[in-house]
Amino acid sequence: MVLDPAVDGPAAPCRPELAGAGGAAAGPDRRGAVMTLLTTLLERPDVTRVWPGKRGSLTFEWVDDRGLVRAGRLAADGGMDLLDHAVDPALPGLSDRTPGPVVVHRYGRRAVAVGDDRVVKYTRGGHAAAIVANSTGFATLCRHAGLRTPQVLHHDDASIEFDRCPGTSLHDLGDAGIEGWRHFVAAWPELVATSVPLPSHRGIDEATTLQRWYEHATRHGAVPESARLADRVTALCDALAAGDGPAVPIHRDLHDKQLLWDGSELTLLDLDLGSSGEIALDLGNLWAHAEVRRRQSVLSTTGLTVLSDLLGQAVEQLSADPDRVALHRSASRLRIAFVHAFRPADRGWLTGWVEECLAQPLHAPLERTLS
Repeated sequence: MVLDPAVDGPAAPCRPELAGAGGAAAGPDRRGAVMTLLTTLLERPDVTRVWPGKRGSLTFEWVDDRGLVRAGRLAADGGMDLLDHAVDPALPGLSDRTPGPVVVHRYGRRAVAVGDDRVVKYTRGGHAAAIVANSTGFATLCRHAGLRTPQVLHHDDASIEFDRCPGTSLHDLGDAGIEGWRHFVAAWPELVATSVPLPSHRGIDEATTLQRWYEHATRHGAVPESARLADRVTALCDALAAGDGPAVPIHRDLHDKQLLWDGSELTLLDLDLGSSGEIALDLGNLWAHAEVRRRQSVLSTTGLTVLSDLLGQAVEQLSADPDRVALHRSASRLRIAFVHAFRPADRGWLTGWVEECLAQPLHAPLERTLS
C-alpha cells in the first residue's frame, strides 16, 4: 500500500501478502473523493474489520489466501505491518498450538481461537486475571437467573480457556431466535435482583465512550463531519452525564451475538465488562442493535416488531425509566454507527442510518423504532 507522498509523506513498502492493498497511490479516486487510509482498507475484499489505533494508525483483521484470519497495522505514514497467522508479540500466549482456528484477532489487543470443546481468549500480559475475576462475579448472577455461562477451565496471565457452550447465537438465528429472546427477557429480572462487587459505570462514562467513538470516526473520515452530527453527539453526551438510574448489574455490551440458544437453555457470553450501572444502558443498547439487525436483514420487520414488544415489556418488568432507555437507545444508535463505520460489510446502510438517527428528535419516545 503506497500513499501519495505529496500528501502523506514517504510510505513504507508493504509486505507481499497484501501487495494489492491500495496499489496505486492514494489520492482522488474515480469518484472524485479523497481516499484516506481507512478507505484503502475498507475497499479491500479480504479486510473484514478495522479499528482506530494510536497516533493516527489503524489496525485491521483480514483473511489471507489460505482462509486464515490474520492481523495488521497501518501507520499514519502508510507503513504497514502484517502479522503471521496466530502470531502477535503483544499477546504472549498466542501461538500455532491453538485448540482450533483463530476467529478473531485485533492487532496488539486480543485474539480468540475456537476448538471443538473449548474457546481460548488471548490477552496482553497481565490482563487475563482481571477478566477472569470480573467474569466470574457476573457469572454468579447469571446462574442465579438460570442462564448458562462459559466455565473457566484454565488461565494464566495472558490467556483464558473456557469450555465451549452449545447453541447458536441469536444473531445467526434471526427471526428463529425469538423463543431465545423470550427466555432472556423472562430471566432478566432475576439477573439484576442480586448483586456482587462490580466496577461502576455511570452515565458520564457512557458519554465518554460515545464522544471517543465520534472522534475516532470523524478523524479517520469514517463518517462525514457535520454541525448537525456534532451538535447531536454533544446533546446526547450532556443528557447521559446529567443523570443515572439506580445501579444494578449490567452487561454493558449486550446484543444478539452474546447470546447462544440451543432450544432450551440460553448462554450469555463475554462477561468481562460486567458493571454496576443503570439498566437503561443495556436496554437501550440491545434495542439499538435490534434496529441495526433489521437494517442488515438479520431480522425481518415482523421479527423486529416482536423483539421490540419484548423489550418494551422488559422496561416495565425491570422498572426502568423509559426516558433514560430512549436516551441510551439514541446514543447507542450513533455509537454503533461509529463502530460499524470501520467495517467494510456495513458501509452500504451506514449513511442512511446516520441521517435517520439525526432526523429523530433528541428525546424521541420508545415507540419510535427505526426499521
